Amino acid sequence: MIPSEHLLNLSSFELALHKWLRSHQSLPDAAALALFHMGFIVLHTNMTMLHRLARIFSVGESPKNTILDAAHQWKSSAGCEVALSHATDLIEVIVSHSGKIKSPSFINRNGLGEYPKTEGEAPHLAICGFSAILVKWTAELLQPIPDIEAAKGILKVGCDMLQRLHLKIASGFLRILRLLQEASPA
Repeated sequence: MIPSEHLLNLSSFELALHKWLRSHQSLPDAAALALFHMGFIVLHTNMTMLHRLARIFSVGESPKNTILDAAHQWKSSAGCEVALSHATDLIEVIVSHSGKIKSPSFINRNGLGEYPKTEGEAPHLAICGFSAILVKWTAELLQPIPDIEAAKGILKVGCDMLQRLHLKIASGFLRILRLLQEASPA
């Protein structure tokens, strides 16, 4: 059971995210939109638990009951549905804009103008995309009857997405997804 004061904070944060999105005359750029969706994922998912599960599965260990219980509790919660919806949207944003999402300009600290936009993509895209893939993969594996092929398909989408990003950090997350693919049952 989630304490009522936590629900109030959760609702306030969700409201603030939606207010931020509505404050734009047009949709914000893809890098900002990815953070919008990631905000909802983080609010509704125990990311530490998902990362632990990924690590455990990637090295071929059996998860402890406490981690599995926490994962099943998350899967049966309303928060899982919210996280899955935003994970799907986040992946779509990244896939449809790969190679086009640039890091924003930053105001120079001494006030003498802006730093030029970099040619690379926003570095948080790899982290957000990896997290969204973990949400979808874990939710699929926690189905009453898991569809292993669907779970592998989710990992493949993640690998394809990360390969298209021109970011060094993406290669680390790509290695993790490939380990999960190799560790998946046949």
